[in-house]
Amino acid sequence: MKNREVIEITHCSPINVVAILQSNKIKIFNVQRINSDTLQLEINKKMHSKIVGILQNKCYNINVVKYNGAYGLLKMCLQRLGFIVGATTVTIFAIIFSKYTFNVNVLGIHTIDKLDVIKSLKEYGVSTYKVNHFDNAELEKYIASKIDNVSMVSVINVGNTITINIREKLPDIDTRYSNIVAPQNMLVTSINVVKGTPAVKVGDIVKRGQIIVYAHYTNHDGQIVECEAPANVVGDTWFSGVVEFSETQTNYVRTGKKQVNNTYYFGNKRLRSNVKQVKFEHYETETKDNHVFNNLFLPLRVVSTYYYETKPVVTHYNFADCQKQLINESYAIAKGNLPAGYVEIEHNTTTKKIDDKYIITTYIKSVVEVNNVN
Repeated sequence: MKNREVIEITHCSPINVVAILQSNKIKIFNVQRINSDTLQLEINKKMHSKIVGILQNKCYNINVVKYNGAYGLLKMCLQRLGFIVGATTVTIFAIIFSKYTFNVNVLGIHTIDKLDVIKSLKEYGVSTYKVNHFDNAELEKYIASKIDNVSMVSVINVGNTITINIREKLPDIDTRYSNIVAPQNMLVTSINVVKGTPAVKVGDIVKRGQIIVYAHYTNHDGQIVECEAPANVVGDTWFSGVVEFSETQTNYVRTGKKQVNNTYYFGNKRLRSNVKQVKFEHYETETKDNHVFNNLFLPLRVVSTYYYETKPVVTHYNFADCQKQLINESYAIAKGNLPAGYVEIEHNTTTKKIDDKYIITTYIKSVVEVNNVN
C-alpha cells in the first residue's frame, strides 16, 4: 500500500501549479480545483519536500489535508490509541469474566432447602465468583447422592449462571384415615356422624383446626378401628373488621430535604459505601437497587437509600363527625375477611373507648358446614 497524502495549495493559480509540477516530473493524482485560487491534489508522500522546495518561492500556502496508505492508517491508529486500548481492555475483561460463575439458580424445590444444594456444590468444588470446570453429568450424580428426596437433577451451565433443576420424590401414599377438623372458629349448631367418633356436641365452641370428628370407632370388642369419617357438622361463625381512631392524630409530612446513602456491590459482595449518619430527627426511607451495566455480564450495582425529612403535624378530629365513615370502614374489612363461599347472615358493630382511643368492630355472622357424607 503506497503512502500518499492529500495536499491543499492556496493563493495560487491552479493551472500554473499543475504545469510547474508536471514540468518537474512529479506525479499527481485526483486533482481538484476547489475555487479560483485553491487546488487540492494527491501526491506520493516522499515527494512532499520536493514540492515545497519548488513552490516555496511562489508565496503559496501548502497544507496537508490527510494521509492515505499505510502511513495514514498508522497515524489514524495513533490518534485513536486511547479508544483502541480501551476497547481491547473491555474485550479482554469480557472474555475473562464470561468464564466466571456469578449466579446459581435452584429450581423445582419445595421441601428441599436451597442451602443444602449450594453446600453440595461447594463440596464438589463449584462456587460463585470463580472459574468452574466440571462435567454436568458427574455433578448431577453427586447432588443426587448428597441430598435426600431427590429423584432427578439437571445441571445447565450457560454464561455466568449455573441452573440446577431438581425433581423431588413423590411422597409415600398415606393409607391412614384423617380426622375431620373445624375449618373456622365456630359454635356447633348441629352434628350428624355416620361413622367415626364425634369429638364435640351441639353448643360447643371450637377453634379452627380443632378435631370435631375422629376417624375411628370402638367395636363391640372394645377395639379402636380406623375408618373413614363421613359426617355433617354445621355451626355459626363470625368474621370481624377492626378500626382504631384517635381524635388527636399526628401525621408526618415531607419537608423537601433529603439525604442519600449509596452502597456498591459486585454481585452479592459489598465493595464500598458512603453511609453517613442520618441528620434528620424524623424521616421516611426509600431504597432503590440499580444495575450499573444493564444487560451486560458485569454484575455491578448500587443500592441507594433515600432519607426524606418529615415533620409532625397534629390534627384534631371529632369522633361524632367520623363515626359513620369508621363504621363503614370496619364493615368493609370484615366483608373482606369473609372467605369465598361464605354468605353473610347478619352483622353488628360495637364501639369501645379505651383512654383516648376509639375501637370500632364490625362482626359478620355466617354459617360454616362440613359435609363429607356421600
